[in-house]
Amino acid sequence: MQSHGSEDRVRVLVVDDDDALRKAVCRVLHLAGIVAEDFPDGEQAFLRLRQITPESPASAACYFDGAILDLKMPGWNGVQTARALLSIEPRLPLIIWSGGAPPALAAEARSLEPYAFLEKPCDPAELVRVVRSLRPQPPARS
Repeated sequence: MQSHGSEDRVRVLVVDDDDALRKAVCRVLHLAGIVAEDFPDGEQAFLRLRQITPESPASAACYFDGAILDLKMPGWNGVQTARALLSIEPRLPLIIWSGGAPPALAAEARSLEPYAFLEKPCDPAELVRVVRSLRPQPPARS
């Protein structure tokens, strides 16, 4: 992914139908210095990403570093959401997480070659580590 200009913080979409969990994840990410835009369903996340078209100055390719997607959701599931987001930005890294999705759905999600596949509940420190790794940090100067 490209640089965010003067904005050095990692930016991610968080898509999960569990309001309390989604808000808690966003708080954890915020405390870690990560910008998270949250959505209760895949369609709303898709519309947000589509708002930032590749032709605009703040294109999706340089605005979001990745997307965290719940796999099992009503409406668009995580796989459908992933495909919709990738239709706009094919290079968008996906972090898919699930707590008890049917094996066939999990296999379909893995076939999309996500950046990471995490099981719920996920250790908050592990989630932060994975999200931060979306944008490698330059080596420290000595």
